[in-house]
Amino acid sequence: MNPHKLLPVLILLALGAGCLPISKETPEKRQFVLDVSRPSGDNSKPIDAVLRVNEFRLSPRYEGRGLTYRVDDLTYKSDFYNEFFILPGQMLAEEAIQWLDESDLFEDVVGDSLSQEASYMLDGTIQELYGDYSSNPAKAVLEIEFVLLKRVEGSDKVSFKKAYRQEQTASGKSAKELVRAWNQGLASILKTFEEDLRKNLDATAVSENSTTRSP
Repeated sequence: MNPHKLLPVLILLALGAGCLPISKETPEKRQFVLDVSRPSGDNSKPIDAVLRVNEFRLSPRYEGRGLTYRVDDLTYKSDFYNEFFILPGQMLAEEAIQWLDESDLFEDVVGDSLSQEASYMLDGTIQELYGDYSSNPAKAVLEIEFVLLKRVEGSDKVSFKKAYRQEQTASGKSAKELVRAWNQGLASILKTFEEDLRKNLDATAVSENSTTRSP
């Protein structure tokens, strides 16, 4: 190829790469975790039930551990050098278990690896998990749909279902700053989900008590 024709192509590629959190030097693999802490307070007496949290499902668009970036309306890229320490579905389920266990909504909150009997089961689907670099500033996008199932007479019935979405502005364009923004978004989602779940459980308890007392 004519070197004069090749030069503009190289310049465009360099400009495009500069918008993403990829080092210009020879990069080394870095691994990140999503880690949130529930604020103390707002606890109530737990219901006499165990909640099992299953490993979250993940949209096929975000399978794997590499961080995903949205470059424009039609283009997404997966980062080979910046990745999650473990699969996102497992990681977010673990964060939900810890958060809900500290909320004291249930007598106990366990993962799906334990064989303990549970009256409630929580499924989660990660519908969006990417860094939006098509906007300025960059945003950490996270959307999770929660489905709470309650075991009634040997079958599981949907007790609560809702999707939560957060678009958190990142303080910069690096992968570390993107993950920090994801953590902020995840904490906001879990806080709102806990509040909604508390209302749902309270309403269910009132309904069951009313049914029990009726002649």
